[in-house]
Amino acid sequence: MTDNNDQAVASPCRSLCQLDSHNVCVGCFRKSAEINFWTTYSNQEKLDVIKKTEERRAQAEMNNNGKQ
Repeated sequence: MTDNNDQAVASPCRSLCQLDSHNVCVGCFRKSAEINFWTTYSNQEKLDVIKKTEERRAQAEMNNNGKQ
């Protein structure tokens, strides 16, 4: 697959690499498969993963705020 945009999409990695019980990284909120296959994804696939990470982060924050 060819990307329309030649500029690479930066990894959301925050160097806080640890998977939770759902195989989601507590630093970047990517699933283990998304981390493993990141370099093979097209720019659009990477952008889709980043959108999912933002949704996971927001959900985690909502869950953590409810526990306080």
